[in-house]
Amino acid sequence: MYAYLGQWNSMTGRPILDREWISEGEARAAYDDQTHGFDIVPQAVRDEVEAHGSSPTPWALSSSALGPLAFRVTFYLPTGSIFRIVDWKDEGERMFLWSVVDYLYPDQDTQYRRAQCLWIVRGLFNTDGTGTLSIKDKVASTLDRLSMDEVDLSGNWRDRPSFGDWAALVHTDAPMVTPPR
Repeated sequence: MYAYLGQWNSMTGRPILDREWISEGEARAAYDDQTHGFDIVPQAVRDEVEAHGSSPTPWALSSSALGPLAFRVTFYLPTGSIFRIVDWKDEGERMFLWSVVDYLYPDQDTQYRRAQCLWIVRGLFNTDGTGTLSIKDKVASTLDRLSMDEVDLSGNWRDRPSFGDWAALVHTDAPMVTPPR
């Protein structure tokens, strides 16, 4: 169901050299001991990489072993462009979704680097129900910031996953933000 590796390279659609595939046992040990981070992609992506040399992935989940447990989920368009990054941090026995960043590009048919996006929409959330929303329009050279108070963040909490139970972290109910045209 899942494949584990040192680090995913979205531009090449394969693991970064010298950070290639690791066994589930190696990933489990790293998770249990929090000795080093690793990335996770769907097993079907690994199968495609091994058969054809590269493959786009719908998402890559990165674990961090630096300090408290943390996860970053990077979501990709079929072209390989990053369209969303979601960050989870450890809050005791639960994980809290504290950051969502959406990237909007000129089209969805071309592979773009994040620096080539037209809009960046970033939501930062605090466990107390406060946060900020920033919208950067790179075409109009504007940046709007909104403060949020008393936000219902009940959907931002997940139980800390057992090893291999990644589905709750790679699924987010938040729709992709579409700016007005």
